Amino acid sequence: MRSWAGRKDLPHGLVNSRDYDPVTSRFEDTWWPVGREVDAISQSARCYAPSDLSLLLDGTGLRIAAAEVAGEPIDLDNLAGAAAALWDAWEYRVLLVRAGSRARRSKAVGDG
Repeated sequence: MRSWAGRKDLPHGLVNSRDYDPVTSRFEDTWWPVGREVDAISQSARCYAPSDLSLLLDGTGLRIAAAEVAGEPIDLDNLAGAAAALWDAWEYRVLLVRAGSRARRSKAVGDG
């Protein structure tokens, strides 16, 4: 499994530091000019696993019909099997449908 956390000096005179806190599910991205860490600018984002997103959708009238990582479908009933792919990709895509819709859960994201 590749790790994307860490610090990287970039060729255009900037340094980038990225980290992820699994306890709070937050990603932090910090940038500063080389040699001037005191001028660092950070942003933080809350990250949601597909199961967390499903919980957030409760009561909205929407549900996840399908999900994919790097173009490959995720089995929504067995997310443990997708853990490594989710970690490596940093992102996933979902197809949201109205909760009453008959869209199949196994339908791949982006399929017509």
